[in-house]
Amino acid sequence: MRGEEQAMQPTGGDQPVEGQAEREVRLLRIAAHDMRGPLANVRSYADLVLAGRTPLEPRVKRAMGVIRRNADRALGMLEDTVETLRLDRGGLPVEPESTPFAPAWDRAQQRSQERAEPAAATVIPALPETVPPVYAEPDRLHRVLYAPLEHLLSRAQEGSLEIHGRVDRGAFTLTFVATDPEARADRPFGPARRMLEEKHLEDPVRLDLARRLVEAWGGELSTYEETGGGRGFRLVLLLAEREDGQLLATPQEH
Repeated sequence: MRGEEQAMQPTGGDQPVEGQAEREVRLLRIAAHDMRGPLANVRSYADLVLAGRTPLEPRVKRAMGVIRRNADRALGMLEDTVETLRLDRGGLPVEPESTPFAPAWDRAQQRSQERAEPAAATVIPALPETVPPVYAEPDRLHRVLYAPLEHLLSRAQEGSLEIHGRVDRGAFTLTFVATDPEARADRPFGPARRMLEEKHLEDPVRLDLARRLVEAWGGELSTYEETGGGRGFRLVLLLAEREDGQLLATPQEH
Protein backbone atom coordinates (compact mmCIF):
# COMPACT_ATOMS: atom_id res chain seq x y z
CA MET A 1 0.00 0.00 0.00
CA ARG A 2 2.87 2.38 0.81
CA GLY A 3 4.31 1.94 -2.67
CA GLU A 4 0.96 2.81 -4.28
CA GLU A 5 0.60 5.94 -2.17
CA GLN A 6 4.14 7.03 -3.05
CA ALA A 7 3.34 6.51 -6.71
CA MET A 8 0.58 9.08 -6.34
CA GLN A 9 3.04 11.84 -5.43
CA PRO A 10 4.43 14.13 -8.17
CA THR A 11 8.03 13.28 -9.09
CA GLY A 12 8.88 16.35 -11.13
CA GLY A 13 8.21 20.03 -11.01
CA ASP A 14 6.32 19.99 -14.31
CA GLN A 15 4.01 17.07 -13.34
CA PRO A 16 0.42 18.18 -12.62
CA VAL A 17 -0.74 17.79 -9.03
CA GLU A 18 -3.44 15.14 -8.65
CA GLY A 19 -6.91 16.54 -7.94
CA GLN A 20 -8.36 16.03 -4.49
CA ALA A 21 -11.34 13.99 -5.75
CA GLU A 22 -9.12 11.70 -7.83
CA ARG A 23 -6.73 11.21 -4.91
CA GLU A 24 -9.65 10.30 -2.60
CA VAL A 25 -10.93 7.77 -5.13
CA ARG A 26 -7.53 6.10 -5.37
CA LEU A 27 -7.18 5.95 -1.60
CA LEU A 28 -10.65 4.43 -1.33
CA ARG A 29 -9.73 1.73 -3.82
CA ILE A 30 -6.50 0.95 -1.98
CA ALA A 31 -8.25 0.78 1.40
CA ALA A 32 -11.05 -1.39 0.01
CA HIS A 33 -8.52 -3.80 -1.50
CA ASP A 34 -6.68 -4.15 1.82
CA MET A 35 -9.93 -4.73 3.74
CA ARG A 36 -11.38 -7.29 1.33
CA GLY A 37 -8.56 -9.77 1.87
CA PRO A 38 -9.16 -10.58 5.58
CA LEU A 39 -12.94 -10.65 5.16
CA ALA A 40 -12.70 -12.96 2.15
CA ASN A 41 -10.41 -15.27 4.14
CA VAL A 42 -12.92 -15.49 6.99
CA ARG A 43 -15.68 -16.36 4.54
CA SER A 44 -13.53 -18.97 2.78
CA TYR A 45 -12.55 -20.69 6.04
CA ALA A 46 -16.18 -20.77 7.14
CA ASP A 47 -17.10 -22.37 3.80
CA LEU A 48 -14.38 -24.99 4.26
CA VAL A 49 -15.63 -25.92 7.72
CA LEU A 50 -19.27 -26.06 6.62
CA ALA A 51 -18.40 -28.20 3.58
CA GLY A 52 -16.10 -30.57 5.50
CA ARG A 53 -16.68 -34.31 5.66
CA THR A 54 -16.79 -34.35 9.46
CA PRO A 55 -20.34 -33.67 10.74
CA LEU A 56 -20.60 -30.58 12.91
CA GLU A 57 -22.54 -30.25 16.11
CA PRO A 58 -25.72 -28.22 15.51
CA ARG A 59 -24.52 -25.29 17.63
CA VAL A 60 -21.14 -25.22 15.85
CA LYS A 61 -22.83 -25.40 12.46
CA ARG A 62 -25.12 -22.49 13.38
CA ALA A 63 -22.16 -20.47 14.64
CA MET A 64 -20.17 -21.06 11.46
CA GLY A 65 -23.20 -20.11 9.39
CA VAL A 66 -23.47 -16.83 11.27
CA ILE A 67 -19.74 -16.14 10.79
CA ARG A 68 -19.98 -16.91 7.08
CA ARG A 69 -23.09 -14.77 6.61
CA ASN A 70 -21.65 -11.82 8.53
CA ALA A 71 -18.35 -11.93 6.62
CA ASP A 72 -20.27 -11.97 3.34
CA ARG A 73 -22.50 -9.14 4.55
CA ALA A 74 -19.47 -7.06 5.55
CA LEU A 75 -17.87 -7.61 2.13
CA GLY A 76 -21.05 -6.46 0.41
CA MET A 77 -21.37 -3.41 2.63
CA LEU A 78 -17.74 -2.48 1.99
CA GLU A 79 -18.18 -2.78 -1.76
CA ASP A 80 -21.43 -0.78 -1.78
CA THR A 81 -20.01 1.99 0.42
CA VAL A 82 -16.81 2.39 -1.57
CA GLU A 83 -18.68 2.45 -4.89
CA THR A 84 -21.12 5.04 -3.53
CA LEU A 85 -18.30 7.30 -2.40
CA ARG A 86 -16.51 6.82 -5.73
CA LEU A 87 -19.73 7.71 -7.54
CA ASP A 88 -19.97 10.88 -5.43
CA ARG A 89 -16.49 11.87 -6.55
CA GLY A 90 -16.90 11.02 -10.22
CA GLY A 91 -14.51 8.09 -10.07
CA LEU A 92 -16.89 5.19 -10.77
CA PRO A 93 -17.41 4.35 -14.47
CA VAL A 94 -20.99 3.40 -15.33
CA GLU A 95 -21.11 1.54 -18.65
CA PRO A 96 -24.46 -0.22 -19.35
CA GLU A 97 -24.84 -2.69 -22.20
CA SER A 98 -27.19 -5.41 -23.41
CA THR A 99 -27.45 -7.79 -20.43
CA PRO A 100 -29.44 -11.03 -19.98
CA PHE A 101 -31.88 -10.75 -17.10
CA ALA A 102 -32.31 -14.38 -15.97
CA PRO A 103 -28.73 -15.05 -14.73
CA ALA A 104 -28.73 -11.82 -12.72
CA TRP A 105 -32.10 -12.65 -11.18
CA ASP A 106 -30.92 -16.15 -10.21
CA ARG A 107 -27.83 -14.68 -8.51
CA ALA A 108 -29.93 -12.10 -6.66
CA GLN A 109 -32.30 -14.78 -5.34
CA GLN A 110 -29.43 -17.02 -4.24
CA ARG A 111 -27.72 -14.11 -2.51
CA SER A 112 -30.89 -13.15 -0.68
CA GLN A 113 -31.30 -16.72 0.58
CA GLU A 114 -27.70 -16.86 1.80
CA ARG A 115 -27.36 -13.41 3.33
CA ALA A 116 -30.74 -12.14 4.45
CA GLU A 117 -31.80 -12.99 7.98
CA PRO A 118 -34.42 -15.75 8.11
CA ALA A 119 -37.75 -14.18 7.26
CA ALA A 120 -41.25 -15.25 8.11
CA ALA A 121 -42.64 -13.85 4.86
CA THR A 122 -43.42 -16.17 1.96
CA VAL A 123 -41.69 -15.19 -1.31
CA ILE A 124 -44.02 -15.40 -4.32
CA PRO A 125 -42.31 -14.61 -7.66
CA ALA A 126 -44.49 -14.04 -10.72
CA LEU A 127 -42.14 -13.21 -13.60
CA PRO A 128 -42.43 -13.88 -17.34
CA GLU A 129 -40.87 -17.12 -18.55
CA THR A 130 -38.57 -15.15 -20.84
CA VAL A 131 -37.35 -11.57 -20.54
CA PRO A 132 -35.48 -9.82 -23.38
CA PRO A 133 -31.99 -8.47 -22.63
CA VAL A 134 -32.07 -5.30 -20.56
CA TYR A 135 -29.84 -2.23 -20.65
CA ALA A 136 -27.64 -2.59 -17.57
CA GLU A 137 -24.17 -3.56 -16.37
CA PRO A 138 -23.67 -7.36 -16.18
CA ASP A 139 -21.50 -7.15 -13.05
CA ARG A 140 -23.93 -4.92 -11.14
CA LEU A 141 -27.42 -5.95 -12.25
CA HIS A 142 -27.71 -8.79 -9.70
CA ARG A 143 -26.73 -6.35 -6.93
CA VAL A 144 -29.44 -3.92 -8.01
CA LEU A 145 -32.03 -6.73 -7.99
CA TYR A 146 -30.81 -7.92 -4.61
CA ALA A 147 -31.15 -4.53 -2.89
CA PRO A 148 -34.98 -4.43 -2.63
CA LEU A 149 -35.16 -8.19 -1.98
CA GLU A 150 -32.83 -8.06 1.01
CA HIS A 151 -34.38 -4.89 2.39
CA LEU A 152 -37.90 -6.31 2.45
CA LEU A 153 -36.98 -9.85 3.57
CA SER A 154 -34.90 -8.60 6.48
CA ARG A 155 -37.91 -6.70 7.86
CA ALA A 156 -40.96 -8.76 6.95
CA GLN A 157 -42.21 -10.75 9.94
CA GLU A 158 -45.43 -11.98 8.38
CA GLY A 159 -47.43 -12.07 5.17
CA SER A 160 -45.80 -12.40 1.77
CA LEU A 161 -43.29 -10.77 -0.54
CA GLU A 162 -44.60 -10.75 -4.11
CA ILE A 163 -42.38 -9.98 -7.11
CA HIS A 164 -44.19 -9.20 -10.36
CA GLY A 165 -42.64 -8.48 -13.76
CA ARG A 166 -44.10 -7.00 -16.93
CA VAL A 167 -42.57 -6.25 -20.35
CA ASP A 168 -44.23 -3.28 -22.07
CA ARG A 169 -43.21 -0.43 -24.38
CA GLY A 170 -39.50 -1.01 -24.38
CA ALA A 171 -39.16 -1.52 -20.63
CA PHE A 172 -39.23 -4.33 -18.06
CA THR A 173 -41.00 -3.28 -14.87
CA LEU A 174 -40.68 -5.20 -11.62
CA THR A 175 -42.56 -4.56 -8.40
CA PHE A 176 -41.41 -5.93 -5.04
CA VAL A 177 -44.41 -5.77 -2.71
CA ALA A 178 -44.49 -6.88 0.93
CA THR A 179 -47.85 -7.19 2.67
CA ASP A 180 -46.21 -6.66 6.07
CA PRO A 181 -46.52 -2.89 6.72
CA GLU A 182 -43.24 -2.88 8.67
CA ALA A 183 -41.23 -4.34 5.81
CA ARG A 184 -40.42 -1.04 4.14
CA ALA A 185 -38.64 1.81 5.86
CA ASP A 186 -40.23 5.26 5.63
CA ARG A 187 -37.07 6.77 4.13
CA PRO A 188 -35.34 4.03 2.12
CA PHE A 189 -33.34 6.30 -0.20
CA GLY A 190 -30.81 8.97 0.55
CA PRO A 191 -27.29 10.24 -0.10
CA ALA A 192 -24.23 8.40 1.17
CA ARG A 193 -23.87 10.75 4.14
CA ARG A 194 -27.05 9.26 5.60
CA MET A 195 -25.01 6.20 6.59
CA LEU A 196 -23.64 8.37 9.40
CA GLU A 197 -27.17 9.07 10.64
CA GLU A 198 -28.79 5.64 10.34
CA LYS A 199 -28.45 2.95 13.00
CA HIS A 200 -28.66 0.28 10.29
CA LEU A 201 -26.00 1.40 7.82
CA GLU A 202 -26.27 -1.23 5.12
CA ASP A 203 -29.68 -0.73 3.52
CA PRO A 204 -29.64 3.04 2.87
CA VAL A 205 -26.23 2.81 1.20
CA ARG A 206 -27.14 -0.23 -0.92
CA LEU A 207 -30.52 1.14 -2.01
CA ASP A 208 -29.11 4.58 -2.79
CA LEU A 209 -26.34 3.05 -4.90
CA ALA A 210 -28.84 0.81 -6.71
CA ARG A 211 -31.13 3.78 -7.41
CA ARG A 212 -28.28 5.88 -8.80
CA LEU A 213 -26.97 3.05 -10.98
CA VAL A 214 -30.42 2.38 -12.44
CA GLU A 215 -30.89 6.08 -13.20
CA ALA A 216 -27.52 6.10 -14.97
CA TRP A 217 -28.77 3.17 -17.08
CA GLY A 218 -31.87 5.17 -18.02
CA GLY A 219 -34.30 3.34 -15.72
CA GLU A 220 -35.88 3.99 -12.33
CA LEU A 221 -35.89 2.52 -8.83
CA SER A 222 -38.45 4.04 -6.49
CA THR A 223 -40.72 3.23 -3.58
CA TYR A 224 -44.10 1.74 -4.41
CA GLU A 225 -47.40 1.32 -2.61
CA GLU A 226 -50.48 -0.59 -3.71
CA THR A 227 -54.04 0.46 -3.03
CA GLY A 228 -54.58 -2.59 -0.84
CA GLY A 229 -51.77 -1.65 1.50
CA GLY A 230 -48.81 -3.58 0.07
CA ARG A 231 -45.58 -1.61 0.16
CA GLY A 232 -42.26 -2.06 -1.56
CA PHE A 233 -40.24 -0.98 -4.58
CA ARG A 234 -40.72 -0.42 -8.31
CA LEU A 235 -37.82 -1.11 -10.68
CA VAL A 236 -37.89 -0.11 -14.36
CA LEU A 237 -35.17 -1.39 -16.68
CA LEU A 238 -34.96 -0.42 -20.33
CA LEU A 239 -34.99 -3.24 -22.87
CA ALA A 240 -31.77 -3.39 -24.86
CA GLU A 241 -33.29 -4.75 -28.07
CA ARG A 242 -36.55 -5.01 -29.93
CA GLU A 243 -37.76 -8.24 -31.52
CA ASP A 244 -36.06 -7.22 -34.79
CA GLY A 245 -32.73 -6.86 -32.97
CA GLN A 246 -32.51 -3.09 -33.28
CA LEU A 247 -31.16 -1.36 -30.19
CA LEU A 248 -33.66 0.53 -28.08
CA ALA A 249 -31.11 1.95 -25.67
CA THR A 250 -27.57 3.09 -26.44
CA PRO A 251 -24.87 4.81 -24.38
CA GLN A 252 -25.30 7.95 -26.49
CA GLU A 253 -28.91 8.29 -25.34
CA HIS A 254 -28.07 8.08 -21.64
